[in-house]
Amino acid sequence: MVKERVKITRQFSPNKNMKKVLIGVIIAVLVIVGLAYYFIFLEKEEEVETPPVSNIVVFSPKQGDTVSSPLKVQGEARVFEGTVNLRLKEKDGEVLIEDFTTAQSPEMGQFGPFEKELPYSQPAKAEGILEVFQISAKDGSEIDKVIISLKFEIVANSE
Repeated sequence: MVKERVKITRQFSPNKNMKKVLIGVIIAVLVIVGLAYYFIFLEKEEEVETPPVSNIVVFSPKQGDTVSSPLKVQGEARVFEGTVNLRLKEKDGEVLIEDFTTAQSPEMGQFGPFEKELPYSQPAKAEGILEVFQISAKDGSEIDKVIISLKFEIVANSE
């Protein structure tokens, strides 16, 4: 009876080749799962589109700054014929001043610095908006607009 047990055990014990095959299958499954994870989750993160670079960058004033007249606007732009348009208005839309300046680009298609002082009358509201943009050569619309919220310095009347 002892001899029969030995034979039965040897019949059903996996041989060394079977173990290698099983390990190979496990490794293959792990590699496939890893690749699937990479292409499903990680690859998508790399496909995120980067926002286009703005053609107008305003260095000063910054969002939320308190300003007084004349407002000095500084930045750089890559715009058609170097023309940078500026509009300062109260929060409710009342335009205080509208003007333009020219970006000093070394060559067409390159950024160039611009600077402009905007003198304005004392606004009725404490908050305002500076808009810096270019006019589209195609259809005359305002494009590449940078909008900066500002606070106006309150000037006491000397009356």
